[in-house]
Amino acid sequence: MENRKKLSKRLNIIKLLLAALPTVAFGVFTIVFTLQQDASAKATREQDQQQADETNRRLIFKEYIDDMTELLLSKRYDTNINESLLHIRVQTLTVLRNLDGVRKSDVIRFLYESHLIHSDQPIKVHLNGSDLTGLKFIKSSAENCDLTDIYLPGVYGENILFEGCLLDRAVFDHAEMCGTVFQSCSLVNSTFLKTNLTKAHFHDNQLFEANFNGALLSHSSIKGGVLQGMDFTNADLYQSDIDNQVFYPLAHGGLIANIFINARQPNGSFFAIDTNDLIVDGQAQTKCNQSRTLSWLNAFNDNPIEIINRSQIDLQDTSIIESDCVFRLDQNMPAYQAILLQNFSLLVDQNQALFNFSVMIGTKNPTVEDEISISMLFRQAEGSFDYKQRVIRSFKNISSFQLYSFVDAIPPKTAFLLISLGCKTVGSKDQWCFFDQAKLFVSKNTS
Repeated sequence: MENRKKLSKRLNIIKLLLAALPTVAFGVFTIVFTLQQDASAKATREQDQQQADETNRRLIFKEYIDDMTELLLSKRYDTNINESLLHIRVQTLTVLRNLDGVRKSDVIRFLYESHLIHSDQPIKVHLNGSDLTGLKFIKSSAENCDLTDIYLPGVYGENILFEGCLLDRAVFDHAEMCGTVFQSCSLVNSTFLKTNLTKAHFHDNQLFEANFNGALLSHSSIKGGVLQGMDFTNADLYQSDIDNQVFYPLAHGGLIANIFINARQPNGSFFAIDTNDLIVDGQAQTKCNQSRTLSWLNAFNDNPIEIINRSQIDLQDTSIIESDCVFRLDQNMPAYQAILLQNFSLLVDQNQALFNFSVMIGTKNPTVEDEISISMLFRQAEGSFDYKQRVIRSFKNISSFQLYSFVDAIPPKTAFLLISLGCKTVGSKDQWCFFDQAKLFVSKNTS
């Protein structure tokens, strides 16, 4: 009896499941069908959107070419060239943001063939800030790729490709070109000043006398081709993959060595640091036939400071002054000179730069209270001088013409160093200070 009850229960459950099965199957079918319909509708919408975008890009490109052609052929272009060039720049930057890589290449070719972006032409359109992402120029049997003297400083773009192109004397200064590929191109005398070429590839190119001064080439690759006479001053080659012939071109049949002053090597260390004196007219002797020098200016009115003969200085022993002339510092009238550090920017930004300043200083009719101060002020590329990080040295009781020197660190991001010399006397009006043989060197901090 009990077994019959269990069997009856099982049969009821099976009947219930069988009764519900069509409903469940229909529900599953409905869900699957709905998902398929949604996917199909989404694919259709995406295809429609792509077609609409393509149509829109085609119209934008056509309107741009028609507008530019009409302008270039009109009298308005020649009669008001500056306004016309500005119009071309604005329209070009706008249209490039809405085009694909193929049409971007067509826009650049149009401007190039219209002689509007030639580095050797006095009249040209500046495209700095334009988006050239996806730009491709490839030489083929049907299309030549001659872009000699092309002028594209300050442009932005990723995944740009130049293959088999003539790019001699091309200008890419200050551009953002991460990941750009130059394959089998001629880049003779081309310039990449302070260009961001991180992860770029230069393979089998003619790079004779190409200029990479200040360029960022970290994680880049330079292999094959003609690799001599190149300037890598202040360039960053950190973790780059570079042929040995780049470092030793003369050992590989080259005729001209490459320059690596102030550059960072792939292993992170620095090549030789420039040891030249950065002061302009640090010795008055070179300007002795003049009464003033434009290299040292009055801090209050920017007038050139005076050059005087040593016979005008009241010193017991003037033989300690090696030159016939010195620079004069009047009371409370500092003299200054600004030094540009652009060729040391990599060393400075790595917080490894030191300055070494030396100068001969003295006072006329000296007293124990007389004081000569030397200040070093640092300024970034943008903004004012940072007075919090300035370096000041003061010297008192200067009884003769003496040499003073000191060394200190240059803060990161410093673009300009300003040297200021001040004179403070407390005696008669016939008192003033003088200086000569000022020298400034930048070196690497080895501590």
